[in-house]
Parts: sequence; C-alpha cells; structure tokens
Amino acid sequence: MVQFPGSRSFTFDDYVTAGIMQPGQRLALMQAVRDRSNILICGGTTPGKTTLTNAVIDQIVTTHSATPAGDHRGYGRAAMHGDELRSASGDRHR
Repeated sequence: MVQFPGSRSFTFDDYVTAGIMQPGQRLALMQAVRDRSNILICGGTTPGKTTLTNAVIDQIVTTHSATPAGDHRGYGRAAMHGDELRSASGDRHR
C-alpha cells in the first residue's frame, strides 16, 4: 500500500464539526495532551489513524509550544517513532 500525505490537516474541532468525534471526546483528548498522557491510536486499514495522529501532534505542538525535530513521510509535521519534540524553551520530549 502506498500512502500519500493529505492535502490538509484536520483539527479536533474539524472532527467535531464533521460529526466524527463528540465534543466530550475532543475535551478528553485535549486534556490527555495537556497532561502529557499516552494516547494509543489503533484501527484497521484506512480508518484515518494517520489523520488523527496528525491532529494529536498538532495539538501537542500548539499546547506545549513544541517544534517537531523531524518529519516522517505520511505524518505531515509529525515527529514520530522515537524522534524528539522540542519545546520553545529547548526542553526535549520523547
């Protein structure tokens, strides 16, 4: 399977507006990002795991003023698979 990067990234608000996610689910994910909790995203082929992962990463970048230290094909601005996120103060996060 060949995976192509999407033409745009979606936010948690986009998911709620589209009816894919309930407002309570959005709040739970935003709280998990704020608390730096682990978030497991899983599913079968083509359910939107990469798109949701990008939304989570964008929320991390926004919430924690982090900048992805790497870019991986299929994950837009994502810093995944062991790469680091760096906060505005230079702190490193795995």
